[in-house]
Amino acid sequence: MGLKTVVINGRLTREPTIKNNGTYDITSFTVAVDSNRKQVGEEKNPASFFRVTAFGAKGKAVADYLTKGDEVTVTGDIELESYTGKDGNTYHNLAVTANEIHFGRKRTNDSQPRGEERQAPVNSDFQPQRETEPVW
Repeated sequence: MGLKTVVINGRLTREPTIKNNGTYDITSFTVAVDSNRKQVGEEKNPASFFRVTAFGAKGKAVADYLTKGDEVTVTGDIELESYTGKDGNTYHNLAVTANEIHFGRKRTNDSQPRGEERQAPVNSDFQPQRETEPVW
C-alpha cells in the first residue's frame, strides 16, 4: 500500500467549472502555487499548476464561494496524467482529487476591496470557514 497525498496552497487561476454526470456534481479548478525560490535571471518566482477535481458538496461549495484569484488549500490524492496535444507532443499534468478543501483569503484589488462577497444560502447548514477552519 502506498501513500500519494499532497497538500497545495495557492490561488485559483480561473473560475471553477461544475458539471453533473447525472449522479453527482464534478467541479474542476486549477491552483497556481508559487515557488519559494527564484530562477537565475528571473524577476518572478516560477509557479506550479495543479488541476483539481472535487466531487459532490465539496465541489459545489468551491463553485459557489470561490472565484479566480481566491486562495485555497487542498489536500488530496495526486496523479501524474499524460496526454497528447493537438501538436502531437506528449504532455504531463499533475492532477489532484480533493479530499479536504480549506478556503483562504479572498482576492482583493490593491485600490479597493473586492465588491460583493458570496454568502451561504439562507436555508443551508453549510457555512464556509475562512483562514484556519476547514470547510470539510
